[in-house]
Amino acid sequence: PGTGTSIGSGLTADRHSLYSMDFNGTSLINLDDTNDSFEFTNTPFSVSIWVKGSSTVFRGIICCSSRSLTYGWQIQATSTNKVSFSAAQGTNARTATSTTSLSDDEWIHIVGIFKPGAPANEHVEIWINGTREGISGWLSSPTLSYQATPYKRISFGYAANTGRRYIGQIDEAAIFSR
Repeated sequence: PGTGTSIGSGLTADRHSLYSMDFNGTSLINLDDTNDSFEFTNTPFSVSIWVKGSSTVFRGIICCSSRSLTYGWQIQATSTNKVSFSAAQGTNARTATSTTSLSDDEWIHIVGIFKPGAPANEHVEIWINGTREGISGWLSSPTLSYQATPYKRISFGYAANTGRRYIGQIDEAAIFSR
């Protein structure tokens, strides 16, 4: 969808793909989204990503959102070292949080799902290693909102609402939409 900028991130040979990205707490990767390819409003979508790292409390993994998370979506490590997927509808964000903690020794597979047509309070889900661990939502069908430039990008290793950068490894990120 656009061009990307890598700031201080490098490739490592740790997982089966041999190309995981290593984040040191100061690095991040931005992919420009000038065509709004990842700005889903009322379309179901999911974000799939593999991560490894536990020194990541309240640090971003992947996001497409404003700095205050009043627009868009993100996956991040929480203040309790769990993982959350958030989707925002203006100032009205919803967050689904995992029960699994991040680990320095183990890769985990995270999937965040947004389902605007789901039943009440079931629009945002977080799955860890194939198990749904968290769910949240609104009373009626939501429409996500996005902010104009300069936030038209996908950021890896960055939390939009805290500005804190990820420490650990990220691999095999994918975004799916219907």
